[in-house]
Amino acid sequence: MTEEIFDVGLFTSSRFDTMLEKSSTNAVMNLTHLNVTDAHVGRIIERLKVTSVEKIWLSFNALTDAGVNALMGAMLQLRTFDTLRELCLAGNRLSDTSVYFIVQALSRGSRLRVLDLANNRGITDDAVALLASFLRNSYLEKLLLNGCAISDRGAIQLIDCVRMTRLREIRLASPQLTELTVVGAAAIVRSTCLQNVVVGGTNAVNAPSQRLLKENLAWKNADEVRVLTALAAVHTLPRMNAKSTFRHFLSKNLSALAKMLCSTEQSTIPSTAESMKH
Repeated sequence: MTEEIFDVGLFTSSRFDTMLEKSSTNAVMNLTHLNVTDAHVGRIIERLKVTSVEKIWLSFNALTDAGVNALMGAMLQLRTFDTLRELCLAGNRLSDTSVYFIVQALSRGSRLRVLDLANNRGITDDAVALLASFLRNSYLEKLLLNGCAISDRGAIQLIDCVRMTRLREIRLASPQLTELTVVGAAAIVRSTCLQNVVVGGTNAVNAPSQRLLKENLAWKNADEVRVLTALAAVHTLPRMNAKSTFRHFLSKNLSALAKMLCSTEQSTIPSTAESMKH
């Protein structure tokens, strides 16, 4: 990685400068939808040196793993995580390598409450083991991974660890998820702190299991209950025989669910992670 990439003089967008300047007055660094790239990271770091922020919003830009690596390293040195409560990196060009950098940084001392990594198609099941391990010892209350390339295996592994976390909201909706993820969520939700669960996908269309998940959340007197699928809204689903149909589905798929929960496959982090982490 060459230093020129993060040269603070490379970018002069007035909109970017204006929003960056505002962060010094309201403790929120809102750089969403500004086409921020790795070339802007130097400017962001310079601002963090003189500004204490509680929220960093960098969603829907063009950041890559290299930019995240540089940003996380600087934030550690500057002790940004002492005050940071919300980090949003949705809709960038991040992969499992970025998750590695983020988890490594947060694990060294953070009271982050919200982590938004949604709509990064490079984030896959390989990142789940890292996140699951981090969540057990974190203060995180909201995790957004909807729109990532996470399958049933990764989603169920993540959901299974929720019981040992402070999470109150998790979003995992993506096209490749099937009903196994919905079943897994419905089975454990009463024993968690969760108040809001968004799961489902193109193949997760079984109405009774979605309804049972909603009912289990409602049983907890949640402030907000939103269970969405790609093809149907909960309020349109039929009530009759919901639980019996759910039990029938579970009996047919229990072995598959058990295999995913007991999977011993280890996360494979891209080789670039080791070469970039220092």
